[in-house]
Amino acid sequence: MVTGTHNSMSYLPVTQWWLRPFRVWGRCQRLTLDGQLDAGARYFDLRIKFDSKGRAQFGHGLITYRADDDPATALHRLLERAASAKADIYVRILLEQRATRERRRLFAEWLDSNGI
Repeated sequence: MVTGTHNSMSYLPVTQWWLRPFRVWGRCQRLTLDGQLDAGARYFDLRIKFDSKGRAQFGHGLITYRADDDPATALHRLLERAASAKADIYVRILLEQRATRERRRLFAEWLDSNGI
């Protein structure tokens, strides 16, 4: 069995002010990715959304999370940290929006351009 986290980035603050009251239901994690890894998580659930300018962001449902790093940087940092800890991890990267042709294209290009 692999211990993991659902909606791994939900510890981040919510960007949309009108959705902040719903954070209590949308937040599945209180620990950062490093904290989750240190607590024994080996499966991470990363959900990607694209804003109107085509930039990748973390999100879940209607909520978009405000991160200091772009999702690719956060993912690469997690992979480096896991490698230095000699921990095997599994990462699920999901397009967290209705999968229109344009969003699928953006997602595929984002994955490819970031070596994912």
